[in-house]
Amino acid sequence: MAFNKKGQWQPKTREEVTHFVKSLNEEEREVPADIQERIDALGMKILETTVH
Repeated sequence: MAFNKKGQWQPKTREEVTHFVKSLNEEEREVPADIQERIDALGMKILETTVH
């Protein structure tokens, strides 16, 4: 999707990303609960190691 035929990364503009996200339905925008829990746990771990 974000790579060209040569395998090079093609960054998207903010407008392209915003348009893509708006085109998704609610179910597609939602992060599955198990993945969200992992993201939250990782965030807490990072905070614990960086904030003293």
